Amino acid sequence: MAYGKITNGILVQKQPDKDAGFVVIPDDAVCGQVTADGGLTFTNPPILLQSAKDTKVSELDAAYLAASYANVVYNTNTFQADEHSQQNLTKVLSAMGTTAPSDFYWVDVANAQIPFTKADAQALADLMFQQGWTAFKRLQVSKAAVRAAKTVADVQAVVW
Repeated sequence: MAYGKITNGILVQKQPDKDAGFVVIPDDAVCGQVTADGGLTFTNPPILLQSAKDTKVSELDAAYLAASYANVVYNTNTFQADEHSQQNLTKVLSAMGTTAPSDFYWVDVANAQIPFTKADAQALADLMFQQGWTAFKRLQVSKAAVRAAKTVADVQAVVW
């Protein structure tokens, strides 16, 4: 048995002991739930449109980052494309000059040393850029759909 304090139809406090102002509530009731019958039954409050939009944009931002930094395949080898790897590749390309040293390599996800030319390094950087650009464009389309949504169901229908 549980006891709860209800303010304006919302369960604001739950405890095991009966105190003044507390009523008997179902054991599975959770603070923040609403009741229309004085505490006999509780339901989750309706999701507000702006709250749903904010939550969806956060989900989309996370999906964008994951897509932007996903591993990439170049010449049958898989390479990390996380932020740190992209920064390192950019630094190498800017410092390399016109050609790569004859013993230059880039490390794949299995830590194998893959011989690389400057053209290989540039092609890998281009792949990483295209992956991020594609993800960014998708994020913009998805966010526009969220902004245009008129109902919570419309918001929830937007998926990455």
